[in-house]
Amino acid sequence: MTSPAARMPAPAGTWPTEDLERVASCPACGGAPSGAWREGLVDDVFSCAPGTWTLARCSICGAAWLDPRPTPASVMRAYARYYTHDAVSLPGSSGRGPKVALRNGYLRARWGYEATPSLALGRWVVGRRRRAALDLEVRHLPRPEGRARLLDVGCGNGAFLATMKARGWEVHGLEPDPAAAAAARAAGIDVKRGTLVDVDWPDGTFRAVTMSSVIEHVHDPAGILAACRRLLAPGGLIHIVTPNIDSLGAERFGRHWRGFEAPRHLVMFNRGSLARLLGECGFEGVTFHPRYAGEWFWLASGAIERGLAPEAVRELPREMRRALRREGSLADRRVAREPERAEELVVTARRPGPGQ
Repeated sequence: MTSPAARMPAPAGTWPTEDLERVASCPACGGAPSGAWREGLVDDVFSCAPGTWTLARCSICGAAWLDPRPTPASVMRAYARYYTHDAVSLPGSSGRGPKVALRNGYLRARWGYEATPSLALGRWVVGRRRRAALDLEVRHLPRPEGRARLLDVGCGNGAFLATMKARGWEVHGLEPDPAAAAAARAAGIDVKRGTLVDVDWPDGTFRAVTMSSVIEHVHDPAGILAACRRLLAPGGLIHIVTPNIDSLGAERFGRHWRGFEAPRHLVMFNRGSLARLLGECGFEGVTFHPRYAGEWFWLASGAIERGLAPEAVRELPREMRRALRREGSLADRRVAREPERAEELVVTARRPGPGQ
């Protein structure tokens, strides 16, 4: 029996017409739409945005976008129940035991981060999926030498920055949500409230700029990438994580796929469209990294498919949970051979010029 609290019906009503805008061409490349690609999308993740939404697909680069979509002035109403407000648990001791020592050994060998206990054997025995997760934990950033500034755009409550501060980075955050920004400041993180159009940092301020689950939320993805490039020092690294519309999960679950999240996700990418946009915005060395998130996406999407909140996985029958985990694990095995079908895109690129 499913508890009433676990069900997340889409809110009744429609988004006000005066707060909608049409998008006639692809926000990523300017191409013409090939037609409606996904229809009947609703806010079945946080259940706070009324309306039914449609994703168009670009006939040139393959990106997808909401048409119509909330205007910049109105879109924050879709974030009333967003999840970045919780207080941060600051990193403490690194723990004990062989698993922790192997993990630390891998991070030391691969990225230069020192933590104890550490076993050098970790660089060889940590498995493929665990390596990918640990690489993502530090967002593919080597340990800095000397003073190195890191900016996290859309930093939420600052949890990632708190971890990287403990690992030697000088960290800064940018966050439009006042409650999330307050949580980050309470954790001792330097956070500016606003977006990239609001900041006055000089050109070349940062050695690295990261955006996890951000670019799909913005109305002008080319504009945000151009701003990131300006803020990066020559040779500086940008790191992006975003849902992949060509993923196996998007194909399997259709409009119930966890990655769609209408109407907060305004522009969405596959590998080709994101690589193209990065190149057009002046980045080089575009590199996609392994990502194995099948089990999480299968469970969350399976819950949505059955009328539950994505975090209400425990409300599903046990056998159904086992089946979803099995399907997600099999999807990850396929992703090892076909990385372009991963649930999320993880990509790095550099601003041209000599490194610091």
